[in-house]
Amino acid sequence: MRNRWIPVLRASAPPLGAMVFLAGCASKGPGERAGESIDRGVQNVQDVVNPAGPAQKVGRAVDRTVNP
Repeated sequence: MRNRWIPVLRASAPPLGAMVFLAGCASKGPGERAGESIDRGVQNVQDVVNPAGPAQKVGRAVDRTVNP
């Protein structure tokens, strides 16, 4: 009976390990926050040069709501 579970464990170990590795941490570090701030600044400069249309504005609002 014990030998039956060995192939199952061998097959499930890599996907479970990948899930743990890719999950990462939920909190944002200072580097990520700084990068997001730079991204917003660049986006604001682009909006001054080439203003965003209404659909783009709605899309950005949805993105910021879904990905805080």
